[in-house]
Amino acid sequence: MEEELALESLQHHLEAIALMEKKDLEMGKKPVVLPNDATAGDDLPSMRKDELHAGNTSATFASQPSMKYVQKQQVVHALESVRAPEYASQDDLRPRKDEGNASLERAHEADVFATMVKTHCESLLQSSMTLFHDMEVRLTSDRKTIEQALQEDHAQRQSDLEKALTVQQKAVNDKSMRVKKLKVFLMRLAELVSSKATDHNHRRLLSRSFLAWQNYRRKRLFKALRWRQALVFCSQKPPRRPFLAWARYVLDARQTRQLDQLGSAQAEAFVTLQNQHEIELESLRQQLAQAHGEIEVYRLEQVRLEEDVRRVFLRGVSAMNLEALSLFRNHASSSSSTVSSTAVTSMPPSSRDAMEDLELPRSSIPQPFHKA
Repeated sequence: MEEELALESLQHHLEAIALMEKKDLEMGKKPVVLPNDATAGDDLPSMRKDELHAGNTSATFASQPSMKYVQKQQVVHALESVRAPEYASQDDLRPRKDEGNASLERAHEADVFATMVKTHCESLLQSSMTLFHDMEVRLTSDRKTIEQALQEDHAQRQSDLEKALTVQQKAVNDKSMRVKKLKVFLMRLAELVSSKATDHNHRRLLSRSFLAWQNYRRKRLFKALRWRQALVFCSQKPPRRPFLAWARYVLDARQTRQLDQLGSAQAEAFVTLQNQHEIELESLRQQLAQAHGEIEVYRLEQVRLEEDVRRVFLRGVSAMNLEALSLFRNHASSSSSTVSSTAVTSMPPSSRDAMEDLELPRSSIPQPFHKA
């Protein structure tokens, strides 16, 4: 907010200066000629003393506005030097006054404007220094507050971490003690089991050896008994040749019977397939003959259609001839026979044949051999 207020005050001062210059131009006065660089340079020490006396800040804050003031004076002086011919032409148009009064008036205006600019610069410098001082104080207080908060947060986090580390260390110690106890318990249990196994082996070793020898002896006796039984059966068995011949005969008869059955089944299947093939071949032949008949009927129908068209055309021509004959008969009844004879004789040969064909019966037209 303070920065915005300072900027607004500077803008208001600049607008006031521009308004004063505009009023001077409207009234026909010359612009105020500010002191040159030498004068501005002479005023710098006094301004620096006042600036250093006004606040407790460093010399850098006091020197920067003075340099800006010098630059502003130089820019204004350059602008006035450029705009001098325009105001000189306006002075030529106005009535001339006393030169002494005009010079005094210009000097007075220059002093007033210089005083205003100096006052404005001092106030602007003072407000800027105050603003920077307040900003420095505020930043210092904010920094201290933030540092204090960070230190407190760091201390709190360190204490929390120490507590968590203590808890975890305690848990690790408890688990390590528990592991040690379990190891001792397992070692004692293993020693007990091994001692019991040793005692058991010492006690049961003789009995197990005796049982194993007894089982082996029983197996050997059973094998020897089976061998003696096989020898006795082989020495007492009946002759094998008749039985082998009978078994071979039975096997051959069974195979022959199976071959006969398979041959008869094959012959029956061959006959069945042959009959089916003949039936299918006959049906295909019938379909082929039917297709040939349909083709012949279609051809005859085409010929008949052409004949019907030709007859219809000839009937129309004959009807027209008859109508012409009737007209001629009405005009000259005496010469009707002569006209009709000449009309008939005047017809082309094709028309005569057509009329003859009209008298033919329907049965004389060639008919199809096969009807669908």
